[in-house]
Amino acid sequence: ALPRGSAWHLRKGKGWGVDSAEQFAEVLVEDAPAPMDLISVHAYHRDGTGKGAAHRGLEGLPTKETLRVAMEAARGAGKVLFVGEFGSNKASPEERRVVETRELFEALVELRVQLAAVWVFDCLSPATAHHNVRADNEHAYILDLVAEANRRLAAGETATRAGAAATTLTAMERE
Repeated sequence: ALPRGSAWHLRKGKGWGVDSAEQFAEVLVEDAPAPMDLISVHAYHRDGTGKGAAHRGLEGLPTKETLRVAMEAARGAGKVLFVGEFGSNKASPEERRVVETRELFEALVELRVQLAAVWVFDCLSPATAHHNVRADNEHAYILDLVAEANRRLAAGETATRAGAAATTLTAMERE
């Protein structure tokens, strides 16, 4: 998951103060010491407001801006950013879920995040039913978003930053 919004302050013994973007970036890099060559985060809109999961990430910033800070921190440290888990949650109204998920994909493409993985594809566990992405359920649109993002990235639709690695979003193809 993303670090708590007070992770730096807590680590330094300064209580529950609100971390700055620089402090947030410092925590991300420190949590991935050498020889680890990637920074892994999870990105969810759990509260349905578009501001990110409660107590995670940068206070008051949309998920896209939090991911921008994470991407810049990873690049600055010579590491890859892996958004290792994201998806749609049935806890939010359907219309909002679709908008939030599309916004997240837009951020992944715009920021040229090197690695990303949808949670969870074709898993039959009851524990993941609210996130399960299948070609035949209400989350099927996410597979379309994966395909669209891959097409856009392959076509070089967004401007790349110097030294940025090619982005690959992965998902199983529809049967």
